[in-house]
Amino acid sequence: MAPLPSDPAEAAAAGDRLARESAEIVAMSGALCTAAIEVLAHRLPIIWAASPAPVAWQMAELWRMCLEKPIAGWQAGISLGVWPFTAAGLVARSAAGLTPAEPVALVVTADAATTVRAMLDAVHEQVAANAERLGLQSRSPR
Repeated sequence: MAPLPSDPAEAAAAGDRLARESAEIVAMSGALCTAAIEVLAHRLPIIWAASPAPVAWQMAELWRMCLEKPIAGWQAGISLGVWPFTAAGLVARSAAGLTPAEPVALVVTADAATTVRAMLDAVHEQVAANAERLGLQSRSPR
């Protein structure tokens, strides 16, 4: 968590961090969508029982797919579950008059963007690894 801004320059720095994090979230979201489409292109034929791949490979892929979904859900839940406690502390400080509301709002929003980016980074890493692995599998002889 970033320190609470005590002057306008620090509040501007929080605003700049929010802008950077937001731009990274947009870029990562696009990359995530691209990788997810590639993974779906490989996995949907397996689900529809229309894949020419060996049955053992298809079963292994289905197991991998079924195991990674709950893990991803838990990772996202944990990442997003921690952030509200931090935000509550910042809001309490603002309500007590220790820090003006606007800088607190900037810090809270920038911290939320950092949390979302970190969560997307972990998801993108997994999806990109799947896309690469599945792409290599489709190019290799069966």
